[in-house]
Formats: sequence, C-alpha cells, structure tokens
Amino acid sequence: MLLKKRLKPPILLEPEASILRLHPGFQRLSELEKALAREWKGYIGEKKVDYFLEQLADQFTILQDVYLKTSA
Repeated sequence: MLLKKRLKPPILLEPEASILRLHPGFQRLSELEKALAREWKGYIGEKKVDYFLEQLADQFTILQDVYLKTSA
C-alpha cells in the first residue's frame, strides 16, 4: 500500500521560480542553475526508485518522505 506519494520538494520549486525572475546578467545565475540541476538529478533518481517500489505496493506499506527517529 502506498500511503504517501512523493511530491516535488520545495528545494526545487523555490529556485525554479527565482531563476525565472533573475536578470540574465546576474553574476551568480550559472551557480544557481548548477545547484538546481544537481537537485533535479537527485529528484529524478528518487522517482526512478519509486517506480520499482510501486511494484511492491500491494505486498508492503510504503511511506515516502518520512523520517523515523531512533534511539541509536
């Protein structure tokens, strides 16, 4: 059972919106675009893993983007 689907994280949404509003001559624009590209690659990798996890959803409970605190 897939209880919580993965959503596009704010770390992608906010920079995308900011980059669109920046002047093309902004001196840190390329740096921001590279950082956003790295985040996109990570998100795409997670979505690829999600595809295979969804194949197991009828046998297991799948929680995405959930952190469990342990005492270890």
